[in-house]
Amino acid sequence: MKPFNFLLTCYADQTYGRGEDDRLIRLVASYERKPARWIRLDWYDTHTGDKHRITTHRTGSQGAIRVKSYREVLADYRTHEESKSMGPDGLPCTRRTRGLLGRRLVATEGRPMHVGKESNSIEARMRGEVESEDEYLNRYEPNQCGCGCGEVVRGKAVYASAAHKQRAWRQRLRAMRTRKLNQGQTLRPMIGS
Repeated sequence: MKPFNFLLTCYADQTYGRGEDDRLIRLVASYERKPARWIRLDWYDTHTGDKHRITTHRTGSQGAIRVKSYREVLADYRTHEESKSMGPDGLPCTRRTRGLLGRRLVATEGRPMHVGKESNSIEARMRGEVESEDEYLNRYEPNQCGCGCGEVVRGKAVYASAAHKQRAWRQRLRAMRTRKLNQGQTLRPMIGS
């Protein structure tokens, strides 16, 4: 297989297609246009680089890993759980849910946080090289008011309002006066305090 070339991948059966560390094996092979030849190709495990043979029959055999056929993949998709939807009974969907599905309500705890695309480092994640969410997830913290109150500001604003800007100015002035007093300097009286 050459880098940046087309390739084939298949889905190992979850029961029989597991490696020594119980990790689901991910197999790839050089691209072949004719599906009849896929069974005879050399398939490589992306985690270990080991060469394998594949089969779609029963439990596999010595040296051959059982993979899902198109029929099995489509059957699984037809009955997969739809986690974003509610069933007509108001409960989360399962494989047996039938009828018109509705949207599931989402309740948040705390302040919402904007995150980037979860496809960051996807190849490294699939190889198991990246495990911690902090290593691949981009978080975008909201801009907070410059006076230190913690209130979120919109757009390019620095302060939540004019009153917050004035509060920040007074805090800086007090800090400056305290610093000068500590240094033994004389101060002019502050107006409006």
